[in-house]
Amino acid sequence: MSDDLGSPAAEWAGLAVDTVSPYVDTRAPLVADTPEERRFRAAYLDDDLITTGWSDTLVVTAQG
Repeated sequence: MSDDLGSPAAEWAGLAVDTVSPYVDTRAPLVADTPEERRFRAAYLDDDLITTGWSDTLVVTAQG
């Protein structure tokens, strides 16, 4: 699977099912003290069923 921006193949990992905002990604960086690009997307759930398509990909630079 490739992401919306056409980068090399990337697998999506389910991080959370949140019912309130904001979502905070608390994962440690892959390389300590190094900024990294993270990509997120979302979909609306109704009784654990996705009822919309996936959103556009949001790209964020996380500070390491």
